[in-house]
Amino acid sequence: MFTERQINNFEKYERVRRSGQINMWDATNGCKLSGLTLDEYLFVIQNYNELEKAAEEEKKCQY
Repeated sequence: MFTERQINNFEKYERVRRSGQINMWDATNGCKLSGLTLDEYLFVIQNYNELEKAAEEEKKCQY
């Protein structure tokens, strides 16, 4: 189970990823563009698939 903040961080990461502006392994620029700390950014990368599922579930619950 992820916290609301962790899911929000995933969504910030996703906005940058979907923009196609950078290679997402470029953590320096990824952090700058997403507004995440390095620890938050790396947490999203390490837990990407699980966070993606959790974010989808959260959206389903909102409707």
